[in-house]
Amino acid sequence: MKSVFVPVSDIARSIDFYEKALGLCVEANWGEYVDMRFPASGAEAAGVALYRQSVVPSFEHVTFNLGSDDVEWAHQQLSGAGFDVSELKTLGNFLHFELEDPDGHVISIIGSRQSPID
Repeated sequence: MKSVFVPVSDIARSIDFYEKALGLCVEANWGEYVDMRFPASGAEAAGVALYRQSVVPSFEHVTFNLGSDDVEWAHQQLSGAGFDVSELKTLGNFLHFELEDPDGHVISIIGSRQSPID
């Protein structure tokens, strides 16, 4: 199993966020530990493992990146659904933006630009 382990203060609130914002589905739920994956991605696909922790550390950097085939569409969808997302940013041949989960973990959505840089 390939997962990013993410400490959270409230499992139910975090499940709701990761389902609605990123489209992840609960693969297994052990109460204080939840394994989430993208639909139809299989057990070998990368996912997010949420685990409850009374004190959640804060990070001053991106917690993890997720690749997208269409970053602009993902940005529009999340923004339109009411999620607080950063502006689209360019990084070489890539576009990316960030959003935060309920515990303040910064998630970067990144992908190739749709058109090459001139």
